[in-house]
Formats: sequence, structure tokens, C-alpha cells
Amino acid sequence: MSSLSLEDKTTNITRKGITSIYTSTCISATIPEANGMQHLLQKYSQITTPFQYTETVRHNAEHHIDTTGPPTHSSPRRLKPDKYKLAKDEFQHMLDLGIIRPSSSPYSSPLHMRSSDGLKYYLSIYLSIYLSIYLSIYLSIYAWCMRGWLYRLAWGEMIISIYLS
Repeated sequence: MSSLSLEDKTTNITRKGITSIYTSTCISATIPEANGMQHLLQKYSQITTPFQYTETVRHNAEHHIDTTGPPTHSSPRRLKPDKYKLAKDEFQHMLDLGIIRPSSSPYSSPLHMRSSDGLKYYLSIYLSIYLSIYLSIYLSIYAWCMRGWLYRLAWGEMIISIYLS
């Protein structure tokens, strides 16, 4: 960038430029002759444009989960002001697009954001959820399977002892 130019190593095209006081979010250049995927991008342009939730739903399926009892407890933690603003703006954007809607539940769900310690916080939340929901279901199934396994093991030992004697 010391020569204030952009160079494409594939096509050996160089363009001179000037520095700007504005920051760019992305740089993109499409050369129809050099890019063999241009016709595919034009044919399926909906994959490169943001999805708009303005279309009417074409099915009768509704997603609704009735839960019983209070949710797994998660201690509230304050977010840093920049993360709070980011989360609030994202929720408002999803609300405006119709992706989410206000809930009628008296309970709230925890907001999961990437933290500095990362995995430790993530695992502590999902471990409590796992222990409260899945453990009660799978322990009964596991106990039922273990009962059959122990029964077969006991009969197997009897059969082995008969063959050995």
C-alpha cells in the first residue's frame, strides 16, 4: 500500500488510488471476463442480497413450545455499554424485520454473547440446562437399559460358570 495502488495478482491488473478519510466496509471488484462465476451470481442474486422478511408465509406450520415451570436460573450480568448497545440494536433490527416478536411469558431468557473467557461461561450455562432437562429424561432411559444389561450379564455369568464346571 506504500505506492497507493491495488494490485490483483491473478489478473495482473493494477489501479492507482488515493487515501480517503472514510472507512470502507468492503472492497469488491467484478470483472465479467475474468470471473467464471459472474453468470451464477446474477442468476441466483438472492444469495448475495440480505433477506427481507416481507413475504407472506406459504405454509400452515406454527412453531410454538409450551413449557412448564420456570426456566433454568442464570444469574444476570451487566454488559459493557458497547456490547449492550450492539445487542439492543440487533434485537431492534430483528424485531423490525419480524424475525422475533415480544413474548407473553413472565420469564426471560439469557442473552448469549461471546465473552473474554469464552468457553468457560458458555459451558456453565449449558451444563445447568443439560442437568435440569436431559439428565432427568436420559437417566430413566439409562437405568432401564442398564437393568437389561445387568440382567443379561447375570445370566451370561451363570451360563459361563455352567460351561466351566
